[in-house]
Amino acid sequence: MSENVTDESLAKLEKTMRARAKKKGAPLRVLTSDGTASWDRQLIDPAIIELALTLRMPVEIPKGDPGSYTFWLWDWVQRSGNPLDELVRVGKHPFFGKVLVSSFMPTRETKDEVGKWLERAVRCKGFDGVLAALDAFGATLAETWTLGALKVHEPWIEGLCQPAVLARCPALARAIRELDTARLLRNQLRAGIMDEWGWPEREEALALFPKDRQHSAAETVTGPLPYGVLFDDEASRIVAYGPGGIALDRKIPKKKRDVRGLFFSQGDVLVYEYKPERAWWLSDGKAFKSGCNGFYEIACDGDLITRGDHVLPAGDHKYKGRPKGDQGGSRAWFDGNVFSAVAQEAVLRANGTSVKGRPDDYYTFDPKTANARATSYPRGWRGSSARTARSSSTFRRASSVLSRRARKPRRSARRMVWVGLRSSHATAPSSPKASTGAERQGS
Repeated sequence: MSENVTDESLAKLEKTMRARAKKKGAPLRVLTSDGTASWDRQLIDPAIIELALTLRMPVEIPKGDPGSYTFWLWDWVQRSGNPLDELVRVGKHPFFGKVLVSSFMPTRETKDEVGKWLERAVRCKGFDGVLAALDAFGATLAETWTLGALKVHEPWIEGLCQPAVLARCPALARAIRELDTARLLRNQLRAGIMDEWGWPEREEALALFPKDRQHSAAETVTGPLPYGVLFDDEASRIVAYGPGGIALDRKIPKKKRDVRGLFFSQGDVLVYEYKPERAWWLSDGKAFKSGCNGFYEIACDGDLITRGDHVLPAGDHKYKGRPKGDQGGSRAWFDGNVFSAVAQEAVLRANGTSVKGRPDDYYTFDPKTANARATSYPRGWRGSSARTARSSSTFRRASSVLSRRARKPRRSARRMVWVGLRSSHATAPSSPKASTGAERQGS
């Protein structure tokens, strides 16, 4: 019911719900799906929840932090005249009020739409909490935002720049005025010199594209390290780069494609398309079925690894994805000895058990051997199953190590992955400029 809730359908729904409110029934379900995945934590149209709260109907409260959910307000912003859209009760609710606030923050799902929504929100009664939260958040921008943050959230900050909004959010208005280049650079330097993230081979590859196409090419999906792939869909040109410079520069026949991934492997490039989900090697162009986002950003002896934890050699068309019903790994890494993966949306408690009760949230695997998997937590965590007890001192030491590693720049992760890419047919790659820093840190 979260899609296409028009003025007419909302009016019909209101009649139906008023009739049902007189009878005892199950709580109103507010999740649009299972609501557990980070990319799909949107609730139903807030006007429906507003109606349920008005009628004092029982409403389901989703599990977890309300700030991790959002409302999709596209239908809301296009409706007019229904008092329910004021969202007075939703805005004051201890859970749904926070979801409403989250919907206007710079999240992946909503940041490009906030400007349109705010045009209406400033005229509604239920959004005082949203505007107060934006003002409080805005007060931190001048001291915390970097050049990178401004680039990522540029559509969001532009959407806030409305006279009616800034009049209600003076701290936000002041922070936006103070976001000058010097302040952004100062904040950036606290995170490290930007040139440390430079990669001469990548700059060389970008220079092959016209200046007006470099930004588009730079945003393509790349991998696996230490290689990257740039794609200009307008010119249908693919450039792969890595240790030693340009590894491949090819044009492909012009055709409308929804390219979601490009992966360099053994002198070839695998191109992954979405809808239909298929992949093909640049060398032969023969399409074969592959899973959605079906490849890791790491390699085994230079070959790609599918999300089913299997090797796909260059030129091979036998894709092996996740077994049906299997959680599969969403992220994987190689520490020079063992390949490890973490299942989609996995969360561990402090004692190492899975919040969702799955024994294989963390596991090791051998990509060269089909179905060779073992339940295992990352090294430094004692125990190999959810029921294994660990001493608190060991856990604190392991947690400290893991947290320190998590805070290191990504360049440390690059070097860890490169170890796994060395093979009999590939020399140890020369690293980007960032590797010097990683070696200094002893990663």
